[in-house]
Amino acid sequence: TLGMIGAGFMGAGITEISVNKGIDVLLKDIKPDGITATKKEIWKGLHKKLKRKSITKAQAEEIIGRVNGRLTYEDFDTTDIVIEAVLEKMDLKKRIIADIEKHCMDDVIIATNTSSLSITEMASHATKPEMVIGMHYFSPVPKMPLLEIVKTEKTADSVIASCYEFGLKQGKTCIVVKDSPGFYVNRI
Repeated sequence: TLGMIGAGFMGAGITEISVNKGIDVLLKDIKPDGITATKKEIWKGLHKKLKRKSITKAQAEEIIGRVNGRLTYEDFDTTDIVIEAVLEKMDLKKRIIADIEKHCMDDVIIATNTSSLSITEMASHATKPEMVIGMHYFSPVPKMPLLEIVKTEKTADSVIASCYEFGLKQGKTCIVVKDSPGFYVNRI
């Protein structure tokens, strides 16, 4: 189960590719409108597949049923990985990491979707910095095949391997890079 924090453009895209690959998602946002908009966007894609007869109505309903909206951290203690895709503000991301640690299992993987902020700085404020990693998806998520998995000096090897495997399950081409300004793609 994926815990997805933020139902904006990036969070919606990550949710869409996940549910389409059979992953259950707890989608948390501060407003119910964001969750509703994400479900509508996913349903648009499913509707196209229904028109082309590449999926059945039952399959479409099963896929959309994998999105479970939340305004709180209810049931986040059942997640294996949590990805936050909120505004690019360091203080906000640090606060969310603290919330994740408070509401999730001790061994939950905490991933941040950022294109430029320091993963090392975020991890330094976590009680378990070895569980913090960057997962930089490119926009728009359903169309862009690359996923940068950004490790710090403290990121556990098992966390890196799990995120790599998770990215492959989402249908992404994964590269593992060190935390540095711009990571790999934006730096190049």
